[in-house]
Amino acid sequence: MNKIEKLQETKTKLKSEFVGINEIIDKVVDSITPWYLTPEVLERPVVVSLWGLTGTGKTSLIRKLINYLDLSGKTLLFDCGEQGGSSDTRLFSEKLDELFEASQILENDVRYSEEELSKIGVEINPEAEVTRTNPLDYTFIFDEFQYLKTKNPTTGEEESRPEGRAIWSLMDSGLIDINSYNYKLKSLMDYLEDMEVFSESYPGIEINDGRFPRECVSLLKQQLSYYRWAEDEEEEEDKEASKKGYKVLFDEDFSFLIKKLNLLQKGLGFKVGDKLKSFTKLSDFVLYIKDYIELISKPKVINCSKSLIFVLGNLDEAFDLTGEDLDPDIDADVYHELTSKVNCMDIKTALRKRFRDEQIGRLGNNIIIYPSLRRCDFEEIINRELQRIKNKFKNHNGIDITFSPRLKNLIYSEGCFPIQGVRPLFSTINYIVSPLLSLILMSGKKEQVILDVSGENFNVPQIKLTVDSLGDKSRIGEKLIQLNLGSLRSPERCKKLGLQAIHEASHAVVYHLLTSKLPSAIIASNIFGSGGYMMNEVDTDSSTENVWELRNDIIVSLAGYYGERHFFEKDMCSLGASSDIDTVWRRLRDAYYQSGMSTPMSFSEKSVSIENTGLPFGFPVEENPKIHVDLLGFFEDCCEKTKEYIKDESYLIAKISEYLLENRSMSTKVFKKFVEDYGKTFGEINIPDENYYTNTIKEYINEY
Repeated sequence: MNKIEKLQETKTKLKSEFVGINEIIDKVVDSITPWYLTPEVLERPVVVSLWGLTGTGKTSLIRKLINYLDLSGKTLLFDCGEQGGSSDTRLFSEKLDELFEASQILENDVRYSEEELSKIGVEINPEAEVTRTNPLDYTFIFDEFQYLKTKNPTTGEEESRPEGRAIWSLMDSGLIDINSYNYKLKSLMDYLEDMEVFSESYPGIEINDGRFPRECVSLLKQQLSYYRWAEDEEEEEDKEASKKGYKVLFDEDFSFLIKKLNLLQKGLGFKVGDKLKSFTKLSDFVLYIKDYIELISKPKVINCSKSLIFVLGNLDEAFDLTGEDLDPDIDADVYHELTSKVNCMDIKTALRKRFRDEQIGRLGNNIIIYPSLRRCDFEEIINRELQRIKNKFKNHNGIDITFSPRLKNLIYSEGCFPIQGVRPLFSTINYIVSPLLSLILMSGKKEQVILDVSGENFNVPQIKLTVDSLGDKSRIGEKLIQLNLGSLRSPERCKKLGLQAIHEASHAVVYHLLTSKLPSAIIASNIFGSGGYMMNEVDTDSSTENVWELRNDIIVSLAGYYGERHFFEKDMCSLGASSDIDTVWRRLRDAYYQSGMSTPMSFSEKSVSIENTGLPFGFPVEENPKIHVDLLGFFEDCCEKTKEYIKDESYLIAKISEYLLENRSMSTKVFKKFVEDYGKTFGEINIPDENYYTNTIKEYINEY
């Protein structure tokens, strides 16, 4: 099979294993194709970065890709996470050093001179000189890359992360300066310096077989008390020292030295080890080792310009399109729709909170974005996992099990957190299905069975699971379980859901009526029952706002307030519109006192702190009462318009609210269908042509 066929086969395999990410798989494979097919033309590493929410399968996908392309033997994975992963990045240079020194693949062949090598008895291999100039074609995977941040995401202050320098060099040119002067080597060199001073202070001390004489034990503890032999808790070492004397080199230091030298030349470390045991003078022992230490600590350059680099990270903040905490109970299709709109610039903006601009540049533009999965994707994952359990259970126990559609719906209801990826699904399946499998085995029956759930309503604190025989329809067993999310979704926890539904439905309907845009989502209540919100369509137009847009924004903000008052008695309306009201007054103050909306034009440099007058802080009414009158007139007109729109579309708002009472959230697709079925006045409001400004200029020129 040639490489092109291998790539296509890999695509097919990945698409059969992963659900809902066919487009991402295509992008990943296409991104690495030049590296895989024509590495000879590349002069820099190929960097592919995958960004998304947690639990979306980024790492799993890349690992499978590596495996199917038979690259596992030349792949290194580093965890950049805070919990233990920092050691991975801190030792990145050291790992490269060990791996590539063993392969003798070094940029330039001038790290060691013949004189240096011959001084310590290392033979020159002419053939190795040729291989050292060949660039390395390894694959690197840096997982949880967001934790390698060099800026504080909150304060923006730079953070010192020296452990990541080699990684950034790798991504830039592929040439990595490796300095073997790592912490182990430094520790050894510090120790040898102390030994050198010790030998000069006590020249009469002789060593034997790499050990101090036992009569030196007390002297060592006295003069070099900060080393391990002086620790009282190491009783076994003390006992050994009293009999044979302490080793001149600690075991771990000796192993480190042997390993390094064996990498330099096969068997060299063992020769050095034997030689060290022959010394009788401590000074000769130390000088002999220092020659080798100097050699192995020389810096070198690793050429990784032919490498492939995967950067995997979670950037949850890039997917927070509302500026608020997204409800974990939001409809999967709604959330998929939202996250699918995240683009390359959104990712780079989020990265700027964690990394410097030059570092973001090294990540390149080959950015692949993971949206959240759709409802059908989550359902397919449930089906696949249940099928796996079914097959395994039958193979081991000879019993054929069937999962009812209601049980699958329960798993989805309890286990689907779109914002958290697929992981909660698997734990939920285990929580629900495992007790039922135990009931089957305990019953001792071998006939076909069906696993089911009693009832259709899952917004309850607990529910009964059942196991029935498919043959005689008899009950084999049942299990009462607690529902974590069901308890939180229980109607008892949100008596005012109808009030919140009307409020948010009013916002959504008026928004669509005035702009013809569809809301991205309507959420009547989050899972904690603390309130709802309406998500606007993501606006990619960053142009300066005009008066028409301001008026619409104010009317939409007021819609929730007046929607409540249209349907409910005044005393039963909420006091939850403070954010909407605050937005309205801030926008009006900015427009009239700072943005030139008043006639005559006025400007205030005062801050727009809230006052009962609705004016900027320190700007009295008497100073310019006309502006204030105009402002209030505009506001009152917006209020009347809002009431009018609410009245005209009250039936549509009521129908949407009815849906929200059952489902808590509504997607764009469902909202559009409700508008088509129950809307009255849509299309009657004159919405300016999006090319208004361009057309006006052209018309003026034509008429001139």
